[in-house]
Amino acid sequence: MGYSLACALVKMHVPKIEISTIIYLFVTQSYVSRLLNQINLQLLKIAIFIAVPLSVFSFLYSINNASTLAIQHGQSGIESEYSYLESLQDDLDIEQAIYSRQFIQVKENKVPVEFGEQAYWHKYQVLNTNTHKEQLVILFDNYVVAEIDVYVTSKNNILQVEQLGNSRLSQSLEKRALPSLSFSLLPNETKTIFIRSQSKGGANLPLVLYHQEDYEIFRLYLYLLWGAFIGLIFIMSIYNLILYNGVKDSVYLYYVGYILAILMEMGLLHGFIVYLVPNLVVEFFTAHLTAVHYVIVFFALVFALKYLKFDLDAGPDFRIGMAFATLLVPFAVSSFWMKEYQSVQVFFIIQGIAYLFVFYLLAK
Repeated sequence: MGYSLACALVKMHVPKIEISTIIYLFVTQSYVSRLLNQINLQLLKIAIFIAVPLSVFSFLYSINNASTLAIQHGQSGIESEYSYLESLQDDLDIEQAIYSRQFIQVKENKVPVEFGEQAYWHKYQVLNTNTHKEQLVILFDNYVVAEIDVYVTSKNNILQVEQLGNSRLSQSLEKRALPSLSFSLLPNETKTIFIRSQSKGGANLPLVLYHQEDYEIFRLYLYLLWGAFIGLIFIMSIYNLILYNGVKDSVYLYYVGYILAILMEMGLLHGFIVYLVPNLVVEFFTAHLTAVHYVIVFFALVFALKYLKFDLDAGPDFRIGMAFATLLVPFAVSSFWMKEYQSVQVFFIIQGIAYLFVFYLLAK
């Protein structure tokens, strides 16, 4: 019975599958799988490449939105006037500044700051036109200013209330990251605040006025943004190091260097670097911020050359790009011995050349 059934099955018309067909299907499937993997890898690289610029943009946009909590002139019954005085030799004390007639009244945050080591005196008058007491906070919104000396005058009394700035390492981490002054105003009371600011780079010092409760919201929101941004950078760095360990492609290492340098620069500009590294490191790179700019351009340029596969044929474009990137190293090192306002002017020229070269590569 079983033998007869087997014979019957053999006599049935069953299509034959050639060995060559099986091999073809297997090879085709393997090729398609490799192709899909390569496409996914390229899409992953593109996603990684655009993640940091988008994160930085989102970070800055969110900070700008958080800044809308600030009090505008005449808003909520709070009026303010702002004027400034440039002290080229930094030879004025508070008594001389108070009685100086050389203050120039301008709109807030519109001081024409130049590069140099000069100091600025800022005169900020705040009037409470409300019938109730106001608790206010002034944020000195520039972490890179080395010295910020704050004096409050009211009814002919002069009181130095704060010594802030990134060079004042004895201050708390929060005061260094977010230099600010809290004060109160009685109904119809006016207080005049004198601020001396001095920096080796640009000494621009935006003054942002908040109600105390709004400042607390702004501060918490800012810490949340910082935490999210730092966490994202660290996750992306670890992920790319894992990818490098798997495929041994140096493009991932250069990308890690690029995003960590971006983190360092953002931390130095916005103050949250004090929470990440020791004071000695913060003090060194704050004084040599231009070197960090060079590091970013170096990693960005080499990463672009390798990501765009200019290294495969090692043509003249790749050799020129690598030579230019190598030339950035002595420029970065030389900035350690230059004054910050001088080194940054040299960097602007180098940065312009780098932009032109990258546009040339993208146009090819």
